[in-house]
Amino acid sequence: MDTSKYLNMILSAPCFSLEYDGKSAFLKVDSSETMGEKHITQYTLDDSLKITREVTFYPEHHALRWVLWLENPSDRESRIVANLRDCDVMLPISGDFTKGEV
Repeated sequence: MDTSKYLNMILSAPCFSLEYDGKSAFLKVDSSETMGEKHITQYTLDDSLKITREVTFYPEHHALRWVLWLENPSDRESRIVANLRDCDVMLPISGDFTKGEV
C-alpha cells in the first residue's frame, strides 16, 4: 500500500467535521507547519474557536497518530460543538480483519 498517497490526501483537507451552534462548521486554515513526519495545522471558526490538528506519520509501521485540540482563545463563551468526527476519512482497506490479513 502506498501510504504516502493517503497521507497527502489526509493533509490536503481538514478530514474532520463538526457542528457548531447547530450548523456544519466552515473551517478556515490559519497556519500549517511540517516538522519531519509531524504535520500541524490550525483552523479557526467564525467566533475564534481554534482547532489544532496534529498528524504524525510513522512510515515504518504504516501508521498515523491523529490528535485534535479545541481551544477558545477569546474572552466570550463559545457556542456548542456537536457531532465531532475527529478523523472523518475513508481509506481503502483490503484483507480480512478477523484473520489479521490487513
